[in-house]
Amino acid sequence: MLLEASGVNVVYQPGRGERIWAVRDVDLSLREGEFVGIVGESGCGKSTLGFALTQMLRPPAVLDSGMIAFRGTDIASLKGDKLRRQRRRGFALVLQSGMNALNPVRSIERHIGDLLKAHPLPGEHWSGEAIRSRGRELMSMVELDASVLSRFPHELSGGMRQRAAIALALALEPELIVFDEPTTALDVIVQAALMDMIKGLQRSRGFTAVLISHDMSVVLDATDRTIVMYAGR
Repeated sequence: MLLEASGVNVVYQPGRGERIWAVRDVDLSLREGEFVGIVGESGCGKSTLGFALTQMLRPPAVLDSGMIAFRGTDIASLKGDKLRRQRRRGFALVLQSGMNALNPVRSIERHIGDLLKAHPLPGEHWSGEAIRSRGRELMSMVELDASVLSRFPHELSGGMRQRAAIALALALEPELIVFDEPTTALDVIVQAALMDMIKGLQRSRGFTAVLISHDMSVVLDATDRTIVMYAGR
């Protein structure tokens, strides 16, 4: 198995001792190269689970208990540099809005450069030209023109921003990508084109994909296996 999660519990602790359970005793296994859907109504905990699986939880969300093993390593126990090293050729998260993933005062090329420099392989050095070259490759993968590299998030449409966010996820060559409602706030034509691109990337690059959505039709069309969440379970 690529990833095995056991007994995952996530709580929100807004303060004064209050604890709100968002994910309860979830067990989940993901095989290499499969495309899995997680579907459920708004507020059922599916996005929180996606954040937990990729170790992207932020306060007041807390992984209360459970084990999340990625290729045999319990990533739930990793912090700092050890977790950062796992992300390179490991796992990534695509947020449901490109604006949530992109810094409004940085160009797309700057985003890519910052990401590559933060997660280098041993002996790897990223010069300006190497970053631009990698950026052009990534833009081609997500069917964007290379000129997008010099542009800022506010200069892109919603669909282009989401493609740029997917390019950032692909930059570190992950084996697992969690897509958290990637088509939110996009019109139906753009949604269809984006999902076709995601399915094509998953097939051609062979990564394991998790699609989180409340839209059953999108999930059933794209995925090999569907998991239903309700009230955190």
